[in-house]
Amino acid sequence: MSAPSSPTAARPTPPEPGWFLVTEALGFRIHLEVVPAALARVRAAAREHLAPHVPPATIETVELFVTELLTNVHNALGPHAPAVVRVIRGDGFVHLSVADPAPNSGPTAAHKQPAEDIASLSESGRGLLLIDRLGSHRRIRFTATGKQIHCHVAVDS
Repeated sequence: MSAPSSPTAARPTPPEPGWFLVTEALGFRIHLEVVPAALARVRAAAREHLAPHVPPATIETVELFVTELLTNVHNALGPHAPAVVRVIRGDGFVHLSVADPAPNSGPTAAHKQPAEDIASLSESGRGLLLIDRLGSHRRIRFTATGKQIHCHVAVDS
């Protein structure tokens, strides 16, 4: 006998190579291969999920952060690296996490930049610095299966 379904149960979309989307009560989780086309699809999924709930400026920041973090995965591990993106709405914030299978790569400490340098950060490959300036609660968790980078984006009013 199968378990009864609930409105908050995770529901996967039909799988396709390099892409597996699971919707959750307050967000979604995507298992993907990091390729350029996937970046646009993740941004579109974030936009679609968040648009009814948060202002456009918050969505743009989430899209920027997910692009920066997935680009870091691509740069560190190469094309077609596996990653998991999770976007969950919280009370006054959006929680974003990106996981990859490389536990021994990645930054261990944030570097602070003056506010006037924020524009240059997005162009220079220093996405974590940008996240530190525009987001909050960034942390890196190393696990037996890789690493996870978490951060919050405040919901602008």
